[in-house]
Amino acid sequence: MNFFAVALAACNDPTIDAYKPYPCGVVLNPVIEACLALQARAGFDPAEIQSIKVTGHPLLRQRTDRPAVLTGRESQVSAQHAVAIALSTGRAGLEEFSDAAVQRGVPHLDARRVTHFFSIGYLE
Repeated sequence: MNFFAVALAACNDPTIDAYKPYPCGVVLNPVIEACLALQARAGFDPAEIQSIKVTGHPLLRQRTDRPAVLTGRESQVSAQHAVAIALSTGRAGLEEFSDAAVQRGVPHLDARRVTHFFSIGYLE
């Protein structure tokens, strides 16, 4: 087997490459999934939400507690933005984490309502 074939095989190794469902930090994937599932429920109205509490490992807070993002790049590592955009639009694609999306703001739900993180039940 030549070098190119070995390199190509290594690139197709599923332990190296993985599907990334959202354009954000991987620690936000379960948070986004939960928000999308909630948003898809019949009768759900994001305008009725007064506050949101995210529970997770302490690293979730450390890596994603960014309530006031100014750019699309910052929004990709902001739990506040991810929760607000997923609950408001039912989407979490490239457009929802773009500079334009951040400048427009999140319809129906202010990202600043996502303010409390609890890290209980996890070993550090």
